[in-house]
Amino acid sequence: MNPSVPSSPGEPGLVFASRHEILKDPPWTLFVKRVPSVAVWTYMGEYESVICGRLEAEQFCALSDKVRNPSFVQT
Repeated sequence: MNPSVPSSPGEPGLVFASRHEILKDPPWTLFVKRVPSVAVWTYMGEYESVICGRLEAEQFCALSDKVRNPSFVQT
């Protein structure tokens, strides 16, 4: 769902979220799943969230299947 999360610990990233509670009570601990279908997670650090834009329905529909459908698996 979030292909632009940080690629290395401490780096900036982008998270698509509709829940504004991620803006409250920072920092948030971020783990990123690194290997599809395997429970291998990498600790990326402690992050604070800010709203940087709004995604309209038409924009969301134009996104790739990988982003729109988190269960979509590319091979």
